[in-house]
Amino acid sequence: MASTTNSVGEPISRDEPLHFLIHHIFLPPCPSTSIRANATNERELMRTVYDALRMFCASLDVPQSHVVDRCTQMLKCMMDAHNELNMGLNIKVLKQQMAGLRNNGSLAVYIPRHNSGLLLTRVGSEMRFEALSLLAPDDAVVGCEGRLRRHFPARAVVVGLHDSVRSGLLQPFTHVLGQLSPNRTRRNPDSGEPMDPKLVTDMLMGVLRGIGREPVGDEAVAIIKHSREEVRREVWSGTEFFWRRSPVWLFIRVVLQLTLDRTTRRRGNQQTSLYKAFMIFLMASVLDRAESEHVSHDLLFFMKAKISRRVVKLGAAGTEAASWYNLPRVVLLRTEMTLTKAWDMIQSPEAQALPLSQLAELDIDQDTVLSSTKLKEHLALTKQKKPAGETPGGASRALAARHLPFHRYRANDTLRPPFDAGNGETAYFELMDFESWVEAQIDRHMSLENQAERRAVDAAHHDIDASGTSEAKLGAPVHRPLGGGQAQDKQWQRSIDNQFAQDLWAKSGGKVLPHDRDLARQRRARFSQLCGECAELQIHDPHFERFISPGDLSEDCELCKMLHRVLWPRGAQSARLVRVFRQGTNLWTDRHSRPLLRLCVDPEWPLRDREIQVGLPQLSARSSPEYHELLRSWIQRCDYSHEDFGCAAASQAALPTRVIDVGANASEDERVVLLVCTNPPQRGRYVALSHCWGKPSEEEREANCTFTSTLTQRQQGINVAQLGKTFQDAIAITRALGERYLWIDSLCIIQDDRSDWIRESKCMEAVFSRAYCVIAATAATDAQAGFLRPPPADGFVVLPTPWGAPLYLCETVDDFPGDVEHAGLSRRGWVLQERALARRTIHFSSGQTYWECGRGIHCETLTLLNNQEAGFLGDPQFPTLAMGQAAATHTQHHVFQSVFKTYSRLELTRATDRQIAVAGVSHRLAEGMTSSVAFGVFTEFEYLHRSLLWRRAGHVFLHWIRNNTPKVPTWSWMAFMGPIDYVDITSTEIEWNPDIHLSITEETATITAPVTAFTARMLQTPDLLILDYRPRVDGEDLKCVVVGKQPSGNPDDDVYYVLVVLVAHSGGGGTGTEYERLGVATLRSSHLALNSGTERARII
Repeated sequence: MASTTNSVGEPISRDEPLHFLIHHIFLPPCPSTSIRANATNERELMRTVYDALRMFCASLDVPQSHVVDRCTQMLKCMMDAHNELNMGLNIKVLKQQMAGLRNNGSLAVYIPRHNSGLLLTRVGSEMRFEALSLLAPDDAVVGCEGRLRRHFPARAVVVGLHDSVRSGLLQPFTHVLGQLSPNRTRRNPDSGEPMDPKLVTDMLMGVLRGIGREPVGDEAVAIIKHSREEVRREVWSGTEFFWRRSPVWLFIRVVLQLTLDRTTRRRGNQQTSLYKAFMIFLMASVLDRAESEHVSHDLLFFMKAKISRRVVKLGAAGTEAASWYNLPRVVLLRTEMTLTKAWDMIQSPEAQALPLSQLAELDIDQDTVLSSTKLKEHLALTKQKKPAGETPGGASRALAARHLPFHRYRANDTLRPPFDAGNGETAYFELMDFESWVEAQIDRHMSLENQAERRAVDAAHHDIDASGTSEAKLGAPVHRPLGGGQAQDKQWQRSIDNQFAQDLWAKSGGKVLPHDRDLARQRRARFSQLCGECAELQIHDPHFERFISPGDLSEDCELCKMLHRVLWPRGAQSARLVRVFRQGTNLWTDRHSRPLLRLCVDPEWPLRDREIQVGLPQLSARSSPEYHELLRSWIQRCDYSHEDFGCAAASQAALPTRVIDVGANASEDERVVLLVCTNPPQRGRYVALSHCWGKPSEEEREANCTFTSTLTQRQQGINVAQLGKTFQDAIAITRALGERYLWIDSLCIIQDDRSDWIRESKCMEAVFSRAYCVIAATAATDAQAGFLRPPPADGFVVLPTPWGAPLYLCETVDDFPGDVEHAGLSRRGWVLQERALARRTIHFSSGQTYWECGRGIHCETLTLLNNQEAGFLGDPQFPTLAMGQAAATHTQHHVFQSVFKTYSRLELTRATDRQIAVAGVSHRLAEGMTSSVAFGVFTEFEYLHRSLLWRRAGHVFLHWIRNNTPKVPTWSWMAFMGPIDYVDITSTEIEWNPDIHLSITEETATITAPVTAFTARMLQTPDLLILDYRPRVDGEDLKCVVVGKQPSGNPDDDVYYVLVVLVAHSGGGGTGTEYERLGVATLRSSHLALNSGTERARII
């Protein structure tokens, strides 16, 4: 895997395929030198374009979707016909595709070895062959002033369908293409460059011209593309220039534009170019992925500016009412929020200061002394630098050995080839000299217009409005899910729940929601002071929309001041108008992914408008009776109205081993609670606390934990005032709910008794699933912080309406993702299990309080939220909901993969908790798949194989966890700390190895499987292996376990998914050889010694 750097030289630790996409689709100013155009990255590029086409097609109307569907099928055929490992053609598949091509269907045939491609299109009873010459030669680029204008296709021929497919031409034609592909053609021994495309554009097309004709009329329509960076690979002393883009990206763009533009031109009613629209959509999907994988902020900014510039070029007519633009709009908005948040953190007083302490260790005198012993030799060598093609063979090899040109390094980088870190006498001179050399040579590769283009991009960074969007209507905000999923599954549904509000008012006698007419008259008398323009606003209108400028501010108007406060919290950055519009019970703006302001009304609202929530403009105090009544109403409503959702636990569940007795009635001493040791038959109701431990001091641990020495004392009584504020708040809430028992892990588990801790930790599934409800101390960073903090002092304005009843516009909005899912508690490893296993949870966040159960998420503002992906963790019968949805597409494995990938990225105070903190979830997942599980690997056929094919995420190696008890085998990701992913296997036609067995005992588990050796070819290309935690291993000691095979019809092209293993213990004493897992790989049969037999062994 590769790493790249941002504009200031900071390393970016991300997957190479993602940065390959970014560098090709966006062409940033400083591409990484280490990202190569290999088959894996090119395959990822094709898959990304294909996935984006499918989503783009789904967002269009029927006539447009038919056009895009042709391109989708074309990309699918292209991926099927090209091998994954070397992009060579699968002749058998290509022949079938040509024979079965439908009318108006197209095939794209990529021929990288000859720098060309073919576009085949069936039109009625004819087949159109178009040859594309891809990368331009160096002299064409260097000798061109301004942009290089290139025409596509280079040549076209129309052949009758009978002559091209249904006669004997099909077999020799596909055979020739196979000979031209990497699978059949040896590399040019003289150069690593692709060969001249004339074999395709001239020779092959000339043969076809003999039986066909030249295109006429609309058949001869071509496109012109401006190209300046896509030239043939120029080799300087054996090293490619790093800024060359792969020709496959140019090929994909050309075939898409040819297909889309011709079709829309033929229809004659298309105002906006579908190709340009799709490019915006594709770039937005890549930006969405980059933002979710935390790519560096300067690169995100560049990508956002590129997309915004295309949007501006397309114009409002192309995006204003376009359904496809919903995704780009939301992605741009979320990226803007991410960048703004990052900048705010940098500017905040709490930002971490730069580490300048190492400056004191510098020895200026010594560091500026350089020896020039070999300077003359070096300068003589420098004079020999010429392009590889102009250098004599011997000199070329000598220079190639030095790996020129120079790769620039920063001060904090570790020197690697081309410079020898141990040779200090010449390294600094080489550095200085090659900087000058590159500076002198680079101008001939850049035209004046290219430089002007760069300046235009830089200017666009400043000129584009901060929102980066048009003024089209914003849909519901996008939620970041637990795992993957389609975009429509990530959106939040916001429902008005006025029936619950009315019932709450009736039950409380008007205390929670005042309904006193005298009070209502007092509120009308306190209507907010408004300016003339704001007084005329019809915000109560369901279709309200208003464009607001930073200059529209009246200092005497309360609404003006509130709008400016929420729209421009750091002051206005430009004079651009911002659209504010109403959707449901909220005001939205195009530049935010959460509501801007919330609307609410009194219970006496005369219209009974179902799109405005009955509620309070400000949240209640946490100690008030009204607040406690709301909590009790939530739980009572769930008890009696949510039978269909399976929320409520048994009325009398088995109590945990120990619980805290907070008092049965108000007459008991509230200053003291008791730790109760229950008897096995004892049953009752209890509340469980989910909280963050933080980093307690010894004194705080003594106060908030139970030890062997304090167990008896805790049973006699615990002084509530001596506990941390978080525990005090939990006791107060338990009493307010009318419950007697509370479970807190640090008090109910003996912390210095290892056997008790292990026994109780295995009961976490039962503790949280049987709890009457779970209290999540989301706002508390540790046991001392507390979570019952005063609600935010957000402002509100009271607006008059034609009916006399007041309309409240409030700054407190519903933001469950920001308040809960992105809070510090949700980054804790144990909390994933606690939330998933809980039947219902009360989240006490710093913003507001939320009730989560099977019905959805009830907000303190009385609104109801629902989200399909978030509902997976909120499912009271976890994972029934997720499994049911996955079963429809036979992708149940995606559920456990998403859960484990998410969990692997969370924080644990003790690494040895890695397997225990998710044990309850693992057991539930196993039940949902009718399987057994050990260390995150399932026994059921196919689930076993897929769960074994995990891998490290990105290029950062995992850290082996030592001192695990029980010992975790190396074939489990639980043996390591760090984020994981799973091998991407999209095909359903996998032949899984039936000889792999997982045997589980009470204390451990063992994998037995046939072990296969690698071929010599494989050992020479170790880069195909993805190792977990060891950067280098002697190839001769490596072997593998074949987990599955994806057949292709040609044994040479079959894909094998394998575990990479290494001998751990040689056979002796009758135990046999044991292997440890090192990683995974996706290989071909030529990499495996399949004919040399296998050895059945244990993987430990």
